[in-house]
Amino acid sequence: MRACDEPQSRTTITRSRRSRRKRGDLDEAVDEVYGSFMAYWYNVKTGMVETEDGRSSSDEVLGPFDTRQEAENALATSAANRRAADASDAAWNQDEDPQSR
Repeated sequence: MRACDEPQSRTTITRSRRSRRKRGDLDEAVDEVYGSFMAYWYNVKTGMVETEDGRSSSDEVLGPFDTRQEAENALATSAANRRAADASDAAWNQDEDPQSR
C-alpha cells in the first residue's frame, strides 16, 4: 500500500480541517486538550454565546465551557476568579512583607 492510499488518521483529518480555517495556536491547544465534545464560548465583544461552528477568534472569547449556562455566566465567573486570585496574591504578599514580622 502506498502512503497516498493509506487511510487518513484523525490527526491528519483535523490538520486538513485546520488548514481551511485560519486558527491560532490557542485554538489548536484547546482541540488537543478537549477533543470534539460540544463546547460553548462567551464572546466578550458581542456578549453572545458561541459554539465551535462560526466561533470567533480566541482573543475575543472566554471558554470553553461545558454548558451554555456556564458560558452565559462567564463574566461573573471570571470576576469571581479574579477576586479570589487577588485575595490570594494579597495574602502571599502579606506573608513576604518584612515589616509584618
